[in-house]
This record gives sequence, C-alpha cells and structure tokens, in this order.
Amino acid sequence: MTCQPPIRKRRSPKGFSLVEVTLAIGIVAFIGTAILWLFSTGVKTNYDSRTSGTIAQIVALSTRTYPAKLQEGEAQDYTEYYTYDGIPVPETDPNFTTTKYYTVRVQGTASAVLKDTSENLHLLTISITTPVQSKPRIYQTSVFVQ
Repeated sequence: MTCQPPIRKRRSPKGFSLVEVTLAIGIVAFIGTAILWLFSTGVKTNYDSRTSGTIAQIVALSTRTYPAKLQEGEAQDYTEYYTYDGIPVPETDPNFTTTKYYTVRVQGTASAVLKDTSENLHLLTISITTPVQSKPRIYQTSVFVQ
C-alpha cells in the first residue's frame, strides 16, 4: 500500500472573501453617511443664508417706506407681508394666506417719547416671522429712522 498525501482543494483567486466584502461595505457605508451629513449641512446653511438675505432686504424696505407712511397719516404700527424673495405682497392678492409669506410687524416710537433724541427721529421695532408652518422663527431688530 502506498500512502498518498491528502488532496487539497485550491482556492480560486477570482473571488473575494466574506471578510473583504464586509469591510468594503462598511467603508462605503461610512463614506456615504459622511457625504449625506455634509449635504444636509449644506442645505441648512443655504436656507439660513437665504433667510438672512431676505430679512435684511425686508428691514431695508421697511426703514425706507416708514417715513412715507408716516407722512401719509397711516398708523405708526402696521403689518406687512413679503414673499421669499423680499417682495411686498398686498393683502388684496387673491392667493393671499399669511402662512405663505414673511409677516412683518413694524412698530414706531416717536421722538417725543424717546429721551435725548432729535425731534424727527423714530425708533422702529421690526418683528419678522418666517413662513415655515411647522416651526416658525421670529427675528426682531430695532433701527432709528428720520
């Protein structure tokens, strides 16, 4: 009787082992999660930047139009509505709903009430509510106008 060595099956070099496949899936999942996190951060930053720009435009328009409204005899306190682009919207618009627009509340205080100010100086307090229904934000600022 002759003794033959045991026959070993040769592994095919064409495939990947389970460990290699699992490691590759883990790396792809980690990189995908990081990319999604960066994307969501970018979207939020873009939204915040656009909101800040719109609010700055609304404040600028409110401070420019306030003296004219005061001369026309309109009340010192009033509410206006603006689009996402900072364009005023009349309440007579047929598609008007307060949930679609920035709500801007302007309150003016005459110089007679303010101490140590010039005669024709007015303090405007501008409150802006964002049109997001689920979680509206309120921004408030104060400026002096003549």
